[in-house]
Amino acid sequence: MTKDIAAGGGAKRVALSAAAMLVVADMIGVGVFTSLGFQVKELGSPVAILALWLAGGVIAICGAFCYAELAAMFPRSSGEYNFLTRAFNPTAGFVAGWLSATVGFAAPVALTAMAFGQYAQPLAYGASPTLLGLGALWIVTIFHLSGVRRGGAFQIATTGLKIALILAFILAGFWTDGMGRLAEAPRLDDLDRIMSAPFAIGLVFVAYSYSGWNAATYIASEIRDPQRNLPKALFIGTGVVTLLYLGLNAAFLNSAPLAELSGRVDVAQVAANHIFAAQGGQIVGGLISLGLVSSISAMMWIGPRVAMVMGEDMPLLRVFAVRSADGAPRAAILLQLAVASLLLATQSFESALAFIQFSLTACSFLTVLGMVKLRFTNPETPRPYRAWGYPITPIIFLTATLYMMYFQLTTQPAQSLSGLLVMLCGLLFYAANSSRRATRIGVWAVLIACIIVIAAPRARAASANDNARILAGLPVASDSPLAPLTSQAGWKAHSHGFDAAFKRVEDRQLSKIRAWSKDNVPASPVLFYMFSGPDFLYANSFFPDASTYVLAGLEPVGQIPDLETLPRSGVDGALRALHTSTQSALNLSFFITKDMKRQLRASRVGGALPVLYVFLARAGKTIESAELVGLDDAGELHSGEEAKGRVAGVKIVFSNPDGARKTLYFFSADVSDASFAKHGLQAFLDKQGAGSALLKSASYLLHSGNFSQVREFLLTRSVSIVEDDSGIPVASFGPDWRLDAYGRYSGPIAIFSKNYQARLARLHQTQGHRPLPFGIGYRWRQSDSNLLLAIKKRSENSETNAQKKAATP
Repeated sequence: MTKDIAAGGGAKRVALSAAAMLVVADMIGVGVFTSLGFQVKELGSPVAILALWLAGGVIAICGAFCYAELAAMFPRSSGEYNFLTRAFNPTAGFVAGWLSATVGFAAPVALTAMAFGQYAQPLAYGASPTLLGLGALWIVTIFHLSGVRRGGAFQIATTGLKIALILAFILAGFWTDGMGRLAEAPRLDDLDRIMSAPFAIGLVFVAYSYSGWNAATYIASEIRDPQRNLPKALFIGTGVVTLLYLGLNAAFLNSAPLAELSGRVDVAQVAANHIFAAQGGQIVGGLISLGLVSSISAMMWIGPRVAMVMGEDMPLLRVFAVRSADGAPRAAILLQLAVASLLLATQSFESALAFIQFSLTACSFLTVLGMVKLRFTNPETPRPYRAWGYPITPIIFLTATLYMMYFQLTTQPAQSLSGLLVMLCGLLFYAANSSRRATRIGVWAVLIACIIVIAAPRARAASANDNARILAGLPVASDSPLAPLTSQAGWKAHSHGFDAAFKRVEDRQLSKIRAWSKDNVPASPVLFYMFSGPDFLYANSFFPDASTYVLAGLEPVGQIPDLETLPRSGVDGALRALHTSTQSALNLSFFITKDMKRQLRASRVGGALPVLYVFLARAGKTIESAELVGLDDAGELHSGEEAKGRVAGVKIVFSNPDGARKTLYFFSADVSDASFAKHGLQAFLDKQGAGSALLKSASYLLHSGNFSQVREFLLTRSVSIVEDDSGIPVASFGPDWRLDAYGRYSGPIAIFSKNYQARLARLHQTQGHRPLPFGIGYRWRQSDSNLLLAIKKRSENSETNAQKKAATP
């Protein structure tokens, strides 16, 4: 194995096989294991999807043809730094090199290390993904610090294992079911799908999965006979990866039904569950985590070579040019290790990567454009290899890359243009390098400051509505600071899960509740919803015309969600906690308070607020502001420092799609007789005027003597009440109320059996069966649910008189 790396003590230690392995390792990351589900959702055709991956491979190979010509002409390590220096000028080369040497490799290394930690975590007994990622990064780095021979041997071994595991997975995917599903795949409209807009957009993300095809150009000086072997390494590596990608996606499509793959991030696990049954998840986790080791190794090998070659050319960077006896640029490797570790520890690698993605793509575009330029300006320069298919192949690559840049600019304009700041720092450094020795301290200060600024978590402010939409699994505007989160696998899985869950509850309940309410429930400007928890979802469905919603429950309010301040693991944890805490509300129509409090406490975004944000966003509302408040004994609201020590609450101002502004209050309050009037909640409710009330899944607390004050308030101040049998007992309603029973009353569930209401049963029998087209409350099945609509008669008469008066000419 090591004979491919070491052929003596000279600098040319890397043979063709090792260089090709390097390309394979750098190209195959997480993308191929996670992106298929979204392609299935958008394209729905296995033929179109495989054509998409083939097109991505063709673009990558076209790029490899162009880079190979430049690499054979100028066989020096450092990739774009070398090529742009030769094709344009040293300034262009330095800016590209600066980008690569600071965060261009460090950010992807940190991202890959974090992905390793997340996939390895189940196999490591729940260890921290960050610590696992740091461990993998440092172990890999030790091999590369020990020299080119040992680092290269490690690279070949880990890449060989990666290829073997992928081939085994592909074979297993076809062994279990032959060509069953793929044999039936072709459709008459496949060509239309290939020519569609979703295909073009999907090609952008597939192209990201193919990035790394130029890896061997970064170690050109170390490859034996680079004029011949470097082009071959690019072609072999890119070709092998294209075939592996096609085989792997074909195996996924052949192993699982399209309906199960659609919209899923964990497509590899879905396919593995069909292939390997119960052990599928562990097998996929092991496969991906082991494969990512070689990706980390590849980037820790090639990335430091940029700083090394820049150090050979620039006195201020000379320390990075020093190599060990076995060819390892240790200072450059340690620089990349430090930046990658910092990005990983601060969880800011995704922000940094979004910050520079456009600039990195632009460097590739300029490199191929430079190859074309040299054909005209330097036709006499010897070209040991000439790009096959010229000029078609560079045109294909330039067109595709230009489209990617356009897509990045239009979907993430702020991040794309902000990446130019990194390039500006490079220009300042380059200019300062030409000054006298006295400026060198200042130059190093600029370098350190740039790294700290890039590594620091972004301090840009995202709006409350942006935070709500991200938490709800909904997209945000492309210029939002939170937009990069929507490209992450964890958020996509969260979005897919919420899409499905909210569609189910919309079809099963909410649409039917709105229709029933429109036909039966009088409009009201204020809604009182006690024992609600953060249940805006049903409050809005039963009373969509209210302008003020007052909710109260025992759940803690929490802090205003600010996802920008959280590391990646914190965001992922918040999304997982939201899924868990909302399951009962979405599936059963009520919260289990003690469970929700426990689940949200485990999240970095805790309390009722994130759930309110989700329900508001999913209801189509736009949050304009959110403010933590405190309620004093007189029912007055206080904010800021004055809110501390009082009844905790939040005031959210939001708007409907039609622009109508509304207000939602939620208070974490005990509404028993010991607290309701004493601590100011009753006084605050009194200030809202008359309104309507909603009571469901209220634990039958209003049946007891300990909640007489809130019961009396609702009966006095409400003009209508919608409740299930856990609300105010029928016996408490006086003759001034008209009571209409809906659904079927079969008594409380077992744990509340003592709260059976004989009068409610007689009311149902007397009025006959009024159908209830949805399930609600503890008896959440439609066939078992009941609702009582209580309308105060004097309010009803006032409304009738008002209508008659309005109709009188």
